[in-house]
Amino acid sequence: MLTGLIDYNGKTYVFKLHKESFALEIEDTEEREKLPFLGVAFGFNKEPGNELQKTGTLIAKDFEKGKAIHFHIKDVYQSAPKTYKASLISYIVFDGGETSFDGLEIQADELNWFHNISLAFEHYKYFEDGEGELRLKPFDKTTEEFEFDLKDKLIKGNLSIRRDVTKIATSPLKLNSTLNYQFEDTTDISMANDLVSLTRQLLEFISYRKNLHINKLILKKKFDHENYSIGELYVRYPQPEEKEEEKIIRERIISYPLLGSSFTKLLEKISLKKVYLRHIPVNYKSINTITPARFVMATAGFEWQFEISHKAKSEENKQKYEKERNEVLDFLNEKIEETTGKKEKKFFDSSRRFFEKNQSQLAANIMWALKESDEVLKDFIESAYTMNGIESEDFKRNVIAERIQKDRNTFAHGNLSTEFNKLIDIDLSVLEWLYYAMVLDDIGVSKENARKCINDLFQRGYNYR
Repeated sequence: MLTGLIDYNGKTYVFKLHKESFALEIEDTEEREKLPFLGVAFGFNKEPGNELQKTGTLIAKDFEKGKAIHFHIKDVYQSAPKTYKASLISYIVFDGGETSFDGLEIQADELNWFHNISLAFEHYKYFEDGEGELRLKPFDKTTEEFEFDLKDKLIKGNLSIRRDVTKIATSPLKLNSTLNYQFEDTTDISMANDLVSLTRQLLEFISYRKNLHINKLILKKKFDHENYSIGELYVRYPQPEEKEEEKIIRERIISYPLLGSSFTKLLEKISLKKVYLRHIPVNYKSINTITPARFVMATAGFEWQFEISHKAKSEENKQKYEKERNEVLDFLNEKIEETTGKKEKKFFDSSRRFFEKNQSQLAANIMWALKESDEVLKDFIESAYTMNGIESEDFKRNVIAERIQKDRNTFAHGNLSTEFNKLIDIDLSVLEWLYYAMVLDDIGVSKENARKCINDLFQRGYNYR
């Protein structure tokens, strides 16, 4: 818990911050019944009920070190005659006094392997008598620079490897890869919040899971061409209860060298919501767990991304299969009208309802995308099925596509008691690889590097060089 004081209109108030829940309590220490509100850069006006104005910045100092703090409010309400509670979007704990900022440094476990910390090693040698030496490369040899636009503002950035040395730890040298952003000098925290959100989505994509662990967010300001820390930013987002195993974080990831110049395009497309991410599994364990919900979400991920990446083909397939579906419906309607037998009429009626509810372009889209991605996915698909003793007839593009569509429809229409077909786990993997093949192609990654990305992320075991 963080506690401190807020001064407002010559009066002093007390706050308590519950860090894990981002809940802020504010109390009047004297004459609390006359409380206007506390340490706010503006006045709050009451709305119906006990809720107050929803946005703003509260300014405070903590008890322990007297550091300036900015609280960025999501909503605030009066919980008792002398107490207010606020839910926060984010807050800043400044190193010293309040100041503007023009940079953000992000440290996260996944970044250490996205921009591999081993790049910093130039020379290492160990001798039997205990003597040894380690030499690191200079910063300019381990830093990758880039720039992109975010909401019509130019963002400059770099991936670098931070070196921290200490004499009071068992590991005196600690290396951390950091993602650094630079932008116009500002006091508006929304830019930093947007960059944190963008980075979280980037890490979700390159690791194919949502249980990421951001370790630190450092706000910076440039003085005399050098960037200095001016405080730490805390943003409200769900931190995983348990961190992923280090081996998974290290080995199941798409690395920066494979993206290369396409990295900035990936950032831009994510910021513009042109990369679908909602279907990404919560953690590594859930990646290996097949459930109806997971299968339906994976197909939704493919469909949304296909619509984004191949809009023209998606529209073409919609029109084609809508025409075919309508022709079938016309035929069934005629048969219902002319049929007198109860059993036959029921059959045609149920068939009509099925075609009314089910459109056929999912299978067509999968089949077309598989053909387009054949050079990238062929090795993975053939080995996945043949290693499980599956005949080649069962992993032709059209067979895979129809099987996935059939399973999706079964689960989507609530038939949860239906047994999984024996190939569903491989089919689901194919759909996941296909999603990545589409996105990587969309941002301009070469087929060779796309193959390596999927091989690394899904640990397919190929030794591509």
